[in-house]
Amino acid sequence: MGICSKIAADLLIKSARFAFREGVPGGSIVYNVVSQSHSRSSNKISKEHIEELKGLKDKVKKLEKELSDLKKSDEELKDKVKKLEKELSDSKKSVEHAQMPKPTTKLQSKI
Repeated sequence: MGICSKIAADLLIKSARFAFREGVPGGSIVYNVVSQSHSRSSNKISKEHIEELKGLKDKVKKLEKELSDLKKSDEELKDKVKKLEKELSDSKKSVEHAQMPKPTTKLQSKI
């Protein structure tokens, strides 16, 4: 909504209020009753929305904590995998470098 539309809407609302209060006999009393009932109903809705918002904030906080815990356990698991991969690589290298002892005597077949 543009600034001109906001000004026009505000002017329209204020002039309607003034006309209703001053132009209609007993209009100010009716205006007060209507405005009070409207403010009560909007406060009731606001309270319901506030309670719902609090519940949603609690759920979000709980989900953020769960996500944080999962990220932490994910990092721990990644570290364990890296450690195991390194151990496996080291053991493969040691097996490759290990040589079978050569026999000291010549084996001859007796056929």
